[in-house]
Amino acid sequence: MDKDKIVSLLRSKGPLVPNDIKKVLGGDTTILGAILSELANRGIVKISNLKKGSSPFYYLEGQEEQLEKFTEYLNPKDQQTQQLLKEKGILRDHSLELFHRVSIRQIKDFAKSFTMQTHQGEVVFWRYYLVPETQAKAILIENSKPKEEPKSEPVVEKIIEQPKLSSPPPKQAPKTELVQKPVPSVEEQKQLVVDKTLESTPFYEDVRDYFARSEITAIEEKTIAKNREYEFIIRIPSAVGHMEMLCLARNKKKLNQNDVAPALLRAKQKDMQCFFLTNGEFTKKSKEIIAKEYKGVIIKTF
Repeated sequence: MDKDKIVSLLRSKGPLVPNDIKKVLGGDTTILGAILSELANRGIVKISNLKKGSSPFYYLEGQEEQLEKFTEYLNPKDQQTQQLLKEKGILRDHSLELFHRVSIRQIKDFAKSFTMQTHQGEVVFWRYYLVPETQAKAILIENSKPKEEPKSEPVVEKIIEQPKLSSPPPKQAPKTELVQKPVPSVEEQKQLVVDKTLESTPFYEDVRDYFARSEITAIEEKTIAKNREYEFIIRIPSAVGHMEMLCLARNKKKLNQNDVAPALLRAKQKDMQCFFLTNGEFTKKSKEIIAKEYKGVIIKTF
């Protein structure tokens, strides 16, 4: 099989998977694979991380933009992340939702990371692959400059100059119903905790005992893995009334940040805070990672 014909075909057609090349040029699949590997090793062709089935796309330098035609082969979540990055152009890593932070690392053809030195230290950003890094950094620098004060008279001063209303404005309704609800007594909460529905296991009983001691009410509950993992919707006391949170209880002696990530993701999907309860211990390194990167999670051990 002629290498020049393969290069010529890619030049005219754009990114192709090996099966599409074989349909046009014919030949043996094994030999074609060997030639493509050689061309890639020599830097003549590039290989995409994106795959059609199990096959990557082969393309020439300068054809990167054409990879956008094949985003349908990304899984739905990665398609969502690719579209978000394409729309925004630049995204700050720590500002992303957890599933976007995981997904953006999977779409290597479309998301390119770079760092910028800020007053908070070195910060990781992502740029859409068609946005040059120099341009991305220039945009960030421009956006970080303080904005000039408007020359026109501030709106707040105009409001002050207006005559006062003859009657006070109507009272606004409370922002949340949680404050209006009567707070259950400790005895009532304990009684609710006792009204359990799942099959009893040693770990499940330990979790329910913790809820009773902490005045926490389980509103919903389900078994993820018997005697190892349970998921609850809980009502927990706070300074402004009772709050509802997603609680994941895990029976595991040694844990790391990967044990917390799925719970935090499920809580984000329900638009709730995450309460992670365990009888185990986290490694020192994982504690540092969780404190730095995992926002919106409360971790308790018993």
